[in-house]
Amino acid sequence: MVQQGDFMDSMWILLKDGRATIRTLDASGAALPPAPVDGPVYFGEVALVAVRNANSTIEAEPGSLWLRLHHQDFQNFVNAHPGENLREKLDIRLPEELHRPRRTYQHYPWLSPGEVLVSLNRRHWIALLRKCLLGINLLLFTVLAALLLNLAHQSLWWSLFLAIPGGLALAWGIIDYLNDYFIITNQRIIQQEKVIFISEQRRAALLEQVENVDIRTAFWGNLLGYGTVSVSTASAAGAIDFDLVSKPASLKEEIMRERRLRQQRFAAESKTEVRNVLERRLGLIVDLPSRVLPKERQASTEDPSQPWYRRLWNALTIDRSLQWTSIERIVWRKHWFILARQVVPLLGLLLLLLLPLLGGATLGFMQLLEGPFGRTVLSLELIAGLLSLIVMGVIAWITADWWNDTYELTNDRIIDVEKLPLFFGEQRREAQLSEIQDIQLQISSPLEMLLNYGDVVVRTAAREGAFTFDHVPNPRAVKDEITRRLVEWRRGEERRRARARMQDIPDWFELYNRLEASQEATRLSLDDD
Repeated sequence: MVQQGDFMDSMWILLKDGRATIRTLDASGAALPPAPVDGPVYFGEVALVAVRNANSTIEAEPGSLWLRLHHQDFQNFVNAHPGENLREKLDIRLPEELHRPRRTYQHYPWLSPGEVLVSLNRRHWIALLRKCLLGINLLLFTVLAALLLNLAHQSLWWSLFLAIPGGLALAWGIIDYLNDYFIITNQRIIQQEKVIFISEQRRAALLEQVENVDIRTAFWGNLLGYGTVSVSTASAAGAIDFDLVSKPASLKEEIMRERRLRQQRFAAESKTEVRNVLERRLGLIVDLPSRVLPKERQASTEDPSQPWYRRLWNALTIDRSLQWTSIERIVWRKHWFILARQVVPLLGLLLLLLLPLLGGATLGFMQLLEGPFGRTVLSLELIAGLLSLIVMGVIAWITADWWNDTYELTNDRIIDVEKLPLFFGEQRREAQLSEIQDIQLQISSPLEMLLNYGDVVVRTAAREGAFTFDHVPNPRAVKDEITRRLVEWRRGEERRRARARMQDIPDWFELYNRLEASQEATRLSLDDD
């Protein structure tokens, strides 16, 4: 029913007169004595709060009846009854690591399917003090100015005007502090450095890519309890550093524990695949549906009752990443603003060139062609028409060039295509998902923050090196989708390896049983003689 180390995504209930066996491996991999249990009893109730690795293997005895409650079905039930406070009514014994106050298990939109937020860590209060130092000094200066105005019997309204810059600087420092964080999930680690309205950088690494975690502290760090956590990965981009973090030793322990659980999950999936291969060969396979209720369809973002400008804005800004999970091949292009900033000036020039043509036709200049003035007008109109054709050709070339440059993602590779119009040339680079080492997000200007576009840098071990998805719309969703497909590919690769290793083992067992049977028959015949 459940393999130790695999995701426990459901609560299982063994009904009356049913029997099961619980098997557990200790930290060293040694098997503990099996524990038989009788129904009614339940397992995995923690999955209703947070999806975690199973601590034991649960094997069902023949003839037992089970009920299964998937955590997503339970979440849908909770959402359908918002006033019942069902989660608060649950009497669940949580593991020790789930009792920490800084842990939260909300579902964020950037989490992959099956991914759970383990901890969100911000910097030490020293970092907050540094960022707010300017605002604090300005407010202190405002207080001093208010005291001086009071002593001079002047109006204190001037001090309120002086307090505005200090308040804005203080708010800026607090928001800037809250936007920098280090996240640990059950699949990856994420570091974000964001300056509001200016820039955003995000780096991530899968837990299986983590090679080592180092801690660096100085005198004041040892005294106040902060330091720098440096996570070394297999990426060529180097380590992921997060400085001024509180309790760096605890953060290191948390990363290594999640990495160990991740490895246990891979091992559990391999064992599950081995069991499935053997049961399928012996005709004992049982299909256990994880969910009975169908998934809810997502509502369409198109509303015909909305005004045209609202529908246009939705078409330009709505996140379409929710549809990516059902698409095998995703094609991204540069943001529309990259095309607009090149085409709009040319469109303005084209309008200026078309004005003489429209004006000549409107004012009846064609009737003055016999005189010198008419011939001059005709020459200018011919030149303007020729230049208009050239400008329209340049606009068509730029538009085609923008359309032909694509960034593609499939279930097993990433592709960067740079293609010139009219078959002049094409450069195509590809890399397997298995070669991805690091994925970075870069939003480097206030305009990019406002229009929601930026660069996604994918560093690989391939000969092509790094792939830069320049100026893609919604770069956060692009990065998360690449990460999601990378995680899915790694899980599939583990299953494929397990199937490859077990491909011939059923034949070995079959031949072994034949040899054992033939040996037993020979031994019996010799005894009869």
